[in-house]
Amino acid sequence: MTDKIILVCARVDGPLLLPDNRVGKCAECGRLVEYRPHAPKNRILRCMQCAVPLMRDDDELITTARMIADAKAYRRRKQH
Repeated sequence: MTDKIILVCARVDGPLLLPDNRVGKCAECGRLVEYRPHAPKNRILRCMQCAVPLMRDDDELITTARMIADAKAYRRRKQH
């Protein structure tokens, strides 16, 4: 059995941050959250507000190159 990845997501509070984002529910509070379409399939969705208090000092944080590229592209579009 493979461990599931905790995917920390933004809550949906209006239009999606990126138009191709996917929507799911936070496993803790049930609020709608958004995440990238290429996110790992083996995941548990958590909103930032639920994930941060549950994090431990020894948790391994993973950010993919594609996640970083998406964030940079989003920031560039917001600046123009």
